Amino acid sequence: MHLGVKSDSKAALGAAIKMASPTPALNAVGREIAYDSALGVYLVQVHEHVVGVSNKVTDWLSRVRAPGPMKGQRPEVLGAPSGLQVPVRGADWWRTMGPPPAKAK
Repeated sequence: MHLGVKSDSKAALGAAIKMASPTPALNAVGREIAYDSALGVYLVQVHEHVVGVSNKVTDWLSRVRAPGPMKGQRPEVLGAPSGLQVPVRGADWWRTMGPPPAKAK
């Protein structure tokens, strides 16, 4: 499977391309991408920078949890407000946080 990555964050794109980052949170994501790629789960092939201000919906959504007051109106295309509770991703969710899995004998 091939995976395309689009982001308004150049730092996130850099982490996806290099599969590493000096930022700990992005480095964790880069490790997961590298691990999945090594296992053949998917191959990241497309990286595209989307200028945030030109994409009103993603720009607005990226600021929902940002500190401070919301700026701008909710884009109409999003419809009525609703939310999705994302499960907690603790240390056991990340496959690359602990020691490597033991080799089968």
